Amino acid sequence: MIAALIPEHLGKLHPYEHVLVFVLAFGPILLLAVTIYIARKRIDDEDEVS
Repeated sequence: MIAALIPEHLGKLHPYEHVLVFVLAFGPILLLAVTIYIARKRIDDEDEVS
């Protein structure tokens, strides 16, 4: 049901506009997740060396 509401909520957008909306909505969250993953990996690597 929720998936059916999303296109109605967004209205009549072109396909590239749909992509742009989703990139702007979820891009920062994905970027933050990647940044946290890399930072934790560096910390773990430093702990193993010490």
